[in-house]
Amino acid sequence: MNIEQAIYTHTKVRRDTRSTGFGYYSTTPGMERLLHDSSRLAAVSSGYISPRNSDCWWEKDEQELSKRDEIEAKRIREHHPVCFGYTTADAGGKELAALTFGRNLGRDLSPLTRDGNILVNTLVLPADELEGYPYEYCGSRELFVDFERSFFLNAPDEPAPFLTPPASITPGDAAPTAEDIESFLEEEDRLPALCSMIGSLMQINDGGDLKRMIVCDKKENIIFWIAALSLVFPAETAKRFTFRTYSFFGCNSDDFSAVYDDVMFCGAYTPSVNGDPKSSRATNYSFAYERDNPASAVFDLEHGYVHDSGDSCAYFSTFIESAFSTDMRILKSYHDFIVSKTTCRSLGSDYAKGYSCYTIFQLRNEHSLKYLPDAFDFALKYMDADALRQLLGIAFACTIDAGREGASFADILSVSQQGIENGKVDEEYVKTHYISFLISLITTKGTACDDYYRLKEQIACLFERSSESIGQALVTAFTVEGILQMTPAEDSGWKFTELADCIYRSLCDSSRFYGTDEELIEAFDDLALKQLFFVSGDSRRKVIDGFAEMLEAPADKAAFLEDMYLKSMHRPDICPEIIRSTAALCINDTSAEMIHHAAAFAGRVGERERLCACILQAPSLPDEAAERAEVFERIVCRSDGILDDCFDMFITDLEEHIDGGEPSCEGIYLVFSFARRCGKTDCVDMALLCADYYSIAAKEYGAYGLTGRPALHLLEMASELEYPQEELRGHLGNMVTLLFVSRYADEPDVRRMCLAPSSIMKINFDILEKPGRSECIRVLGGAFALRSITIGTALEVNYDMFVDTKDASSEEILSDVFLEWITVLAERGGKNAPVLIGETLAMSVKECKLDARAVGRLLSEFRVKLADVRRSTQSPEVMQYISKNCDDPQERKADLNKLMNDIEGSAAGRKPSFHFGKKH
Repeated sequence: MNIEQAIYTHTKVRRDTRSTGFGYYSTTPGMERLLHDSSRLAAVSSGYISPRNSDCWWEKDEQELSKRDEIEAKRIREHHPVCFGYTTADAGGKELAALTFGRNLGRDLSPLTRDGNILVNTLVLPADELEGYPYEYCGSRELFVDFERSFFLNAPDEPAPFLTPPASITPGDAAPTAEDIESFLEEEDRLPALCSMIGSLMQINDGGDLKRMIVCDKKENIIFWIAALSLVFPAETAKRFTFRTYSFFGCNSDDFSAVYDDVMFCGAYTPSVNGDPKSSRATNYSFAYERDNPASAVFDLEHGYVHDSGDSCAYFSTFIESAFSTDMRILKSYHDFIVSKTTCRSLGSDYAKGYSCYTIFQLRNEHSLKYLPDAFDFALKYMDADALRQLLGIAFACTIDAGREGASFADILSVSQQGIENGKVDEEYVKTHYISFLISLITTKGTACDDYYRLKEQIACLFERSSESIGQALVTAFTVEGILQMTPAEDSGWKFTELADCIYRSLCDSSRFYGTDEELIEAFDDLALKQLFFVSGDSRRKVIDGFAEMLEAPADKAAFLEDMYLKSMHRPDICPEIIRSTAALCINDTSAEMIHHAAAFAGRVGERERLCACILQAPSLPDEAAERAEVFERIVCRSDGILDDCFDMFITDLEEHIDGGEPSCEGIYLVFSFARRCGKTDCVDMALLCADYYSIAAKEYGAYGLTGRPALHLLEMASELEYPQEELRGHLGNMVTLLFVSRYADEPDVRRMCLAPSSIMKINFDILEKPGRSECIRVLGGAFALRSITIGTALEVNYDMFVDTKDASSEEILSDVFLEWITVLAERGGKNAPVLIGETLAMSVKECKLDARAVGRLLSEFRVKLADVRRSTQSPEVMQYISKNCDDPQERKADLNKLMNDIEGSAAGRKPSFHFGKKH
C-alpha cells in the first residue's frame, strides 16, 4: 500500500512554520504535496473541534501536572466523542481515500493552558487499494493513535522528523460485525429509521436540495448507523459513502453559524443524549434549525425525530428490513447481482431500482412484473442488450406468450417501445411476440371483440415507424393457409372481419389492390363466404356490409359484391341480400364511380330492376321527396344509362311521396325538375303536368295571382312543350305579361329586368272570365301607378305595351285600368299625387271615357287638392304630351278641361253634363 500520513495538533514547533500553535506536527514527505494540491484533504486533516462543555473534564483541584493530565484524559474519553471519518478526494488526477481519527487532547500547550487542544491523524491511500468497507477501519491501530497531550508537551523544541507511514492499514477492533449490526437494529426497532436513512442517502446522491444526513444519537451508536448504511451496498459502491462520526457544525466562535463537514453522514453530539452534564451549547448543532433546513435530513434520538424520506423506494425498504431481520445472505445475493451483472455503482435511487430488476430475474413470475418499469429503466442504464432481451423474455413468457394480457400489459408494451427507440432491443424480436399474441387471441375461443381491438390499438404503436403495418405483419404471420383453414363459430364474426381487414390493408400498404393478388383475395372472399353462410337473417346484411366497408375503392366494393353474388348463386336466400347491400352503397356513396360500378354489376347479373326496387326500399333513403329526388338523380345520371329502363319506378315513387300522394304545385315542379335534370322529360307527359300545375295554382292563388317563383316554375315547364294547347298558351302568355308588369312597377331601368320587353304579349282579355278580368285590371292599374311614383311621372308609363288600345273592346277595360291607376296614386302618391293624377287624366282622354263622378268622389275621399290637379293638367309637359301623342291635340285639350270641370263639379255636388273621352 502507498500510504501517506499527517498529524495535526497544538504543537511547540509546527513543521511548516516553525512556530507554536495549531498545525501539522509532522507528515510523510508525500503528504505535504497532497495537502497543497487538495483543499479537501487539508480540511479533513485538521477538521476536529472538540465539544465546548469542558466542565465535564476540567480538573481544578489537582495541582500535580502529570496526574492532572491523566485525570482529564480519562474524563475526556468518558464524555467526549472521537471522530472517525472517511471521505474521498482527487489529487493529481488520482482518486484517494482519506481516513481520519480526531480526539480532544484537553488543554493546549500555552502557559495559559486553555481547553480545545485536538489531535487529528489522517491516513491517505489510493481508493482502489482500500479493502473492504471503510467503516471496518474504526479502531484501526494505524489510524487510532494513542498520543496524549504529554507526548507533544515533552517533545523537543525543534520540528519533528518526517513520519514513517504504516506499511498497511488493518481493520479495527471497534468496527461492529454483521451480527452486531443486526442486534443493534433489532433493539428498539431501529429498522424503520434505517430505511428512512437509506432513502435520504439516495436522495443526496440523486441531486437536489438535500445535501447531508445528521444523526444525533449516543456517541457509541453512530458507527452502527454508518455500518448498517454501508452494508446496504456492495463494498465497492460503499466506498462512495462519506461520513464523520462526530461534527461540531461550526467554528471556534461562540456565535452560532452552521458550518458543515463535506460528507454525506454527520454524527451529532449532545450532552443530554450521552448522559453528560447539561450544557447550553456543547456544539453548534441545533435541532430546530436543521429540522427546517431543506439541505439536511435529521435523525434526532433526543427529540424522537426521524426524517421522512418518502416511499419512492418502499419495495426496496421492505427487502432491506427482511435482510437485516432474517437473513443477510439475500442482501449478499443482491450485491453479487449488482457487481457481476451490472455496471451500477450508484448510491442513488438507481441502486434501489436495481432490486426490481433483480426480483424479476429471481422470481420469473407475473407478480414480479409490477416492478418492470423501474427494472427496465435500470437495465437500460446499467445492463447489456442480452440482459434487456432476457428481461423482456421473462415478461413475455409470463403474459402474452401464454395468451394472457396480464395486469402489466401496458408496462410491458411501454418498455418494449422504449427499448426499441433506444436501439437496445431488437424490434423484430418484440413485434414477433406481440403478433403471436394477437393471433392467439383470434384462434382462442371466447376472446371478446372489444378486448382484441383495444389491445391491437395499443400494440399498433410498435409499427408507427415501420414500413410494415400491423395488418401486414398479422397476415404474414398467420399465412393464407392458416386463414383458409379457419372455420366459423359463434364468436368468429369479428375475427373473420379482422383478418379480412388485415388482408385488404396489407394489399393497400404494399400498393396492391383488390383483384391484383389472387391468393390474398381468395382468402378475403373465403372469410366473407364462410361467415355469410354461417349466419342468417339480418346478420347476413351486416356481414356483407362489413366486408364491403373495408374496401375503400368503389371498384373494389363492386367487384367484391359481384364475387359474393356469383359464388352464392346456389343460395337464393343470400343473393337478394347482396343486391340490397349494393343498393345501400348507391345511396350512401355519392361518388359517380361507385354508382357506375354497382349499376354495371347489376346489369351483368340481370338484377337492374331488383337493384332499383331495393334502392326504393332502402332504410337509408330519405323520406322527404326533395331529398329522394336528389338521390334518384344522382343514381340515374351516374349509372351511364344502365338504369334508364327503371326510370318510371323513380317517378312513381316521387309522386307517392309528394304531400302524401296529393298533387301540389311544389310536387309537380319537383317531378318536372327531376326529369329535366336527368334528361328524361320525354318520359313524362309535360302537357298534363303543366295543366295540372296551372289548375292547382289558379285555385290557390287566383287565375292571375300567380307571380314570382311559382310563375317562373310554370314557364319553365311550359318551355318543354312542343305544341301547347291554345287556351293554356293564352293563359301562360297573360301570366308572363303580368309577371313583367309586377317587376315593371318598381324597376326604373327596364333593361335590368330579367324578361325582355320584346318577349311580352299584350293581355288577352277574351279568355278571361269576370273574376280573372277584375284581378288583371287591378294588377295593371296598381303596377302603372307604382311605376309612375317610382320614375316621378305618369307620362312615361308604357301602358300600351300591355293592353291592346286598338281593340274595340279595350276602351271599357282601359277606363277601369285608369280608374284603378288614379286610385292607387291618390292613396300612395303622397305630395306628388296631384301632379301624377293630372298627368294620368291627360293620358286617359286619349284612350277612353272616364266616370268623372267616380273620380271626383275618389279625389275628395283622399283629400287630393283639385286646384293642384288642374294645374298639373295645364303643365307644359302635359300640353307637350297631348300635342305629340293625340291626332287632334286641340280637341283633346278641350276634353281634358271639360273633364276637370266635371270632376270639380262632382266634388262640389254638381251633376256632370257628359263624359269626356275618345270619339269613335
